[in-house]
Amino acid sequence: MNNSIKNRIIRLLKAFFACIVIFAVSFDFSMAAHLYFSPSSGEYVPGDSFVVSINLENEIGEECVNAIEAYIKFPQNRLIVSNFSIGESLISLWIQKPKIDNDNGTISFIGGVPGGYCGKVAGDPGSSNMLGRIIFKAPGFSVGIKDDSSPEEGIKIYFEEGTRALLNDGEGTQASLTMDIASFSVSKVASRQATNEWNAIVKSDAEPPEPFTVEIRKEKDVFEGKFFIVFNAIDKQTGIDHYEIMESDRGGYKVNSQNKAPWIIVQNGPYLLTDQTLQSVIKVKAMDKAGNERTVEYEAPQNIRPPVVVKKTLSRNYIYGGVIFGLILLVLLLIFVYKKLMKKNSNLTDKNLPEDDGNKEEVENKEENRSIANDNLTSEEAPESEKDKNKLR
Repeated sequence: MNNSIKNRIIRLLKAFFACIVIFAVSFDFSMAAHLYFSPSSGEYVPGDSFVVSINLENEIGEECVNAIEAYIKFPQNRLIVSNFSIGESLISLWIQKPKIDNDNGTISFIGGVPGGYCGKVAGDPGSSNMLGRIIFKAPGFSVGIKDDSSPEEGIKIYFEEGTRALLNDGEGTQASLTMDIASFSVSKVASRQATNEWNAIVKSDAEPPEPFTVEIRKEKDVFEGKFFIVFNAIDKQTGIDHYEIMESDRGGYKVNSQNKAPWIIVQNGPYLLTDQTLQSVIKVKAMDKAGNERTVEYEAPQNIRPPVVVKKTLSRNYIYGGVIFGLILLVLLLIFVYKKLMKKNSNLTDKNLPEDDGNKEEVENKEENRSIANDNLTSEEAPESEKDKNKLR
């Protein structure tokens, strides 16, 4: 092999390796994530309610996504968002739960997936890659839309600038992200009866929320250093609608009170406790969007309860016992007074009755017999007296 050929081969190898280096430097090896809507199209009539899910796909499975920040735009003059369900969401840590702004036609949320989401398992036919479900409603009329609007010129739903996915690499590296657009149409005139897809989903949900825990905390920078509770329930069907909280004794009353303890409705935690003595039983009820519920009870351990100043107040049992005892005494007093009055009336009646002639005669006979007996006794005693006089002489 002559030198010219050898030099040509060397130049070709250098060029080849240079291309590899350039490609390696310029190529972004970060994982590409894909956000899309499902369904991505559809035709509806005024009054329809339909469900659109937000899904995440990993195009390369070498890295996993552990956080999503999403901003979604929809035409507020054509659609209304009536609800947002996170029941089957792969996000379990919500930094900002879905915020709906129908006036400006926006939806936003921020959430994390501890451990990261690495893509759907092969053969999984379910919705394990779903971030949430938007429930849209097409109003009965539209503003500023021509009668001949077509699907191509219809309703666009898309991800806005600022939407991003972060890798589960411990550094918060932003993943390459592709985002699809959904396009729908709503006819000007209803050609059929309106349907409600969300109602059908809600009616089929008979499962209560998943078991959850309640924790009590106290931090100097939160609620002015007062006691509060944190909780987070998950419902895998329609999602959590709200929570209800009660602080009471075992009988359902406020501690040291005669008033029933109320249920307080909240959308999420944390929740500042009313009873800062921690003597109450804390009940947290999670309600899903179908009305199913799960209640968890929590009592603060003795070692974290603050000292309680004992007030000299009577308990309900003592009060009820005193009332009953007083009623018994009152009844007995009334019976005693009644008997006294009856006896007095009886005596007055006997005095006012006229004397019976038979009784009068009987009394007179008894007195006459007594007089005769006294005379006989006097006559018998007289001789004895004479004898005594003779002896004395």
